[in-house]
Amino acid sequence: MFTKFFLKNGLGGPGETTKKICERYNYFLSIGAQINSEEIMHFVYQERYLAHKISMNKTSMYDHFTFEKLYSYSKNDLTYFIFLLQFAETANFRNGVCNYQDLLTCTNEIIIETVNKLCGNTEYSNMGFLMLRTKSFTASFKPFL
Repeated sequence: MFTKFFLKNGLGGPGETTKKICERYNYFLSIGAQINSEEIMHFVYQERYLAHKISMNKTSMYDHFTFEKLYSYSKNDLTYFIFLLQFAETANFRNGVCNYQDLLTCTNEIIIETVNKLCGNTEYSNMGFLMLRTKSFTASFKPFL
């Protein structure tokens, strides 16, 4: 539980990052009724991509994970899209969720809780479904770490 508290509330942790992404998602949703969720996810992706380029984050994998790839993997699932964004952003996140099953489970719980709280229930905001997808994704990616 102590770990989950820090992951959820710690500066730069998955909970705080998910909260910021949800705030931006809701902002874009509020300014345009004609904008669909794919376009909103693209705006969010572009903001995060530019922020990491400006900060010269050397561990970012945005060159490998284009918006088209992330959106294709996520299948319009906001919870999974947020997981993939964080996966692309930092080596610490990638190493943690690929190597520690408990951390992957806890991170997924935090993402679902935060998205449901801030954006309402999403189409796929189901822990079992997200775990199945993230386990498969991280297992396929682990050899590249």
